[in-house]
Amino acid sequence: MAAKKTPNPQETPETQNEVRFAKRQFLTSARFTGKQKDVLTIVLDESQRYTATEAERKMNEFITRSVN
Repeated sequence: MAAKKTPNPQETPETQNEVRFAKRQFLTSARFTGKQKDVLTIVLDESQRYTATEAERKMNEFITRSVN
C-alpha cells in the first residue's frame, strides 16, 4: 500500500508535479551563485523539500523584503 502524501502548505497547482529537493541539494547545485546559496541557507529549512520554483520564490522574497 502506498504512503499517503501529506499536504504541503507551500504547494501551489503549478508546483504539484515538480521534483522536490532537499536544502543540501540546492546548496551543492551549479544552478545558483555563491551569493544565492548564502540566501538559500537562510530561507530554506533542513526538514523540508522544495521545488526549484519554491526555492527561487523564497530567495526572491527575502532579497526584496522591506526593511523597517
